[in-house]
Amino acid sequence: MLSQVGLCHSSPETLGKYLLGDPLNEDEEAMVRRMPLIVEQVLGNIPRLEPVLEILRAQSQPYDGRPGAEMAGDAGPWGARALRVALDLDILETHGYLTARAFDTLRAVPAGTIR
Repeated sequence: MLSQVGLCHSSPETLGKYLLGDPLNEDEEAMVRRMPLIVEQVLGNIPRLEPVLEILRAQSQPYDGRPGAEMAGDAGPWGARALRVALDLDILETHGYLTARAFDTLRAVPAGTIR
């Protein structure tokens, strides 16, 4: 439920584009890259949220199950990898993909590259 809290600083237009997986301009991309910092500012002082913070910090990183990728194999928290796949699936379905085709697409590309 907290997966998008890092976007609380963005404009409604940017948020909409991001959630739909639409292309972002340079400034919007910079806002998205600041998501982990915003998450830290908003949630960093809440006791016992450390495991959640770890997932939210890593969720925007592309996940590729192949060796050599930034978040490859078992790198990064499992929850962040699962959240990344769920967010990509949501984007594909929002763009009209049937669930089976969306899963086929996700199998063919690294997670986090749908945007």
